[in-house]
Amino acid sequence: MKNIKMIAKRIGSRGLIVVLLTCVCVLSTSSIAGVILPRGSISVTSSPSGAQIYLDNAYAGVTPLTVSNIPQGHHNIKLTLGGYQDWHTSIELGYDEPASISATLLPTPQRTGSIYASSSPSGACTYVDGSYMGRTPESIDDLSTGAHTIKITHDRYYDWSTSVDVSADHTSYVSASLTPVPYPSTGHVSITSSPSGAYIHLDGASKGRTPKTLSRVAPGNHLLEL
Repeated sequence: MKNIKMIAKRIGSRGLIVVLLTCVCVLSTSSIAGVILPRGSISVTSSPSGAQIYLDNAYAGVTPLTVSNIPQGHHNIKLTLGGYQDWHTSIELGYDEPASISATLLPTPQRTGSIYASSSPSGACTYVDGSYMGRTPESIDDLSTGAHTIKITHDRYYDWSTSVDVSADHTSYVSASLTPVPYPSTGHVSITSSPSGAYIHLDGASKGRTPKTLSRVAPGNHLLEL
């Protein structure tokens, strides 16, 4: 006290007040600096697992994981996984209160494309990857992106096929010019009789007895005698 009075006489009452306030501020600052702010933890799981965790936009690891040493208060959580939609939530972490989050991730909607198939002649059967899709002209929608095999068939025409690459939100066009199957160069005649055993003559030539099938007969009109 004697020392304080001596200091007061030297610096005056106002100066003493300033000195005392400065000491109070230093003590207060030291007290705040010594306080450890409360922290907690968040347990994060997801279905499917293996999702990347972002805590307040900072990467924290992959699920399942318990993220520790988190200051209490409001926090944002984001989960990401290839092939799935991003998942978001927010959480209020209390004092020394562990929290848990369980997320069910939704698959990313698949983008599709289309194929418009036509043919000459029209009315041909159209197949995509072996599945019947209708007759030409035909628009085939909701196809997954990537390569698909198109096959077009028509009676009395050779089958036609190709590979088409389908892009998302895009229509690929296929036009098939079908090739007719050539008219057969020969045919056959099946001959029976009652009673059987009759002699067969085709265009005057002996061909045996009934019943019998004559093969490699030229197309056109013929004279048959029994």
